[in-house]
Amino acid sequence: MFPEFELLDLFGPLEIFGMHEKQFRIKLIAETAGPIASQQGPRSVVDTVISDNPPFDILLIPGEPEHGRRSITTFSCNGCEQLPTDRSLS
Repeated sequence: MFPEFELLDLFGPLEIFGMHEKQFRIKLIAETAGPIASQQGPRSVVDTVISDNPPFDILLIPGEPEHGRRSITTFSCNGCEQLPTDRSLS
């Protein structure tokens, strides 16, 4: 997560992963600990910081509104190769 992230870009996909709680464990990761404000205002609390090198199978990076486009980027843990599921939502 990063400051001013898009709520829907993060929590939309997490809702789908959350429907499969036996297959996925969801953790919110950021550069710093503590609550992070979304662009819409509500804050979300980080579970761990990236410097702790948490293990993951899928890394989802929510869209970045600062650049005038919204996209969701996913990476697999196998060398962090970008998956072909990237979608531009602009």
